[in-house]
Amino acid sequence: MAKKKVGPIRFAVVGGLVGFVIGIFAGKGITMPSQAAAGRAPQAPAQQQQGQTPAMPEDHPSAALIQALQRMQEMAQQNPDDASIRARLGNAYYDMRQFDLAIRWYEEALALDAGNINVSTDLGTAYHYTDQSSRALSQFARSLEIDPNHPQTLHNLGVVHYSMGNLQEAVQAWELLIEKNPDYRSIEQIREQIERAKQQMEAGES
Repeated sequence: MAKKKVGPIRFAVVGGLVGFVIGIFAGKGITMPSQAAAGRAPQAPAQQQQGQTPAMPEDHPSAALIQALQRMQEMAQQNPDDASIRARLGNAYYDMRQFDLAIRWYEEALALDAGNINVSTDLGTAYHYTDQSSRALSQFARSLEIDPNHPQTLHNLGVVHYSMGNLQEAVQAWELLIEKNPDYRSIEQIREQIERAKQQMEAGES
């Protein structure tokens, strides 16, 4: 997953652990369908689906992490107008693959800062990973209203279209990405995926 800078960290929560919990990210990415089963999102644990932070035994190595997340949530409640805290919570849960909780915090962050294209795009990827690909496409459309050439958005837009079988739309998104962002870090991977999609389209036409 690609990572995005949301802003400087101003809070000290559980010492050095907070650097891991709210580490700064530069844009999330969706695994290419050639690397994983297309369209399959990982299933969330039952506790996660209920919108709860999973409980851990007190001596579990992850217990401190859960406590740090809970303290961050308390900080979010104490700062109802702070979008950055919510974005960081979304990032933390995203990287833990707890996408339902990531969605909750990304949506809250966007309610406060609708123009944050990175959070908007991350929300779209989280929708995709919870089997909501149509919502992902809608969210990416909102991101592209902010910046029509945003590379992470175009990358993920193509992946979602590809996973849905929309090969032409996937190619269009990726070709625009290459045209507008020739120095994009995953450019060779994108080129390979375009060729794969074109071969599939040709095979379907024959």
